[in-house]
Amino acid sequence: MTSAPLPAALFDFQDHLWVLHCAKGPAPQEAVTALSALLSKELHPWDLDMASEWAGIPEGLRLEAAKVIGGRAEDISVSTSTSAGLVAVAQGFPFRKGDEVLAPLGEFPSNVWPWKALESRGVQFREVSLWDGQRSGAESLDSLPPQATDFEARILAAISPRTRLVAVSWVRFQDGLKLDLDRLGMACQERGVAFVVDGIQGVGTHLPSLQYVDAFACGGQKGCLGPQGHGFLWTSAAF
Repeated sequence: MTSAPLPAALFDFQDHLWVLHCAKGPAPQEAVTALSALLSKELHPWDLDMASEWAGIPEGLRLEAAKVIGGRAEDISVSTSTSAGLVAVAQGFPFRKGDEVLAPLGEFPSNVWPWKALESRGVQFREVSLWDGQRSGAESLDSLPPQATDFEARILAAISPRTRLVAVSWVRFQDGLKLDLDRLGMACQERGVAFVVDGIQGVGTHLPSLQYVDAFACGGQKGCLGPQGHGFLWTSAAF
């Protein structure tokens, strides 16, 4: 029998057995106590010492986020969610009319709508199925992936001369597939295509390989065991 990765005493599980899933991770009791103490001072803002109690929070978050993903703090921007990070990339990337964003079929909406919003600027969002007969949405459980399918090859084969950016989830919410970031990113780099990753389903439980990734966005409420409404965006120094 394997032991739990984190001591149960850190959490207020009561009589529950919590199995990590794609919705929300439990916050440690110590973190909730610290956050509650800080928020209680909002009742008396004249007692707040902005310099010592607030000024260092963003930098501290960047330093801790860097440890979680194995990156540099100076490459991390504080955001409110995965969606916010991906929107920042979508709106800041130098797309031209006629460009294309490629993504696997069945991505979470956070990794769909930031790209579809670019259609008014002449940028197409195109999805590629990861196996024959794949369906998404409510019908996704009726089309499970066959064994020994080369999912990364399906994505790479779909890259066209118009493709400027490939956007994937590191661990997919719909089917649990964990994609090979090195293989995908290296191939994108060879083709001069940007590679952007929605990392929220894996961050905090596994260390991603960022060697060939251009941008990595995530929220902190799942594997990082934080509250809703905070996250971060990592971008490579060359991006």
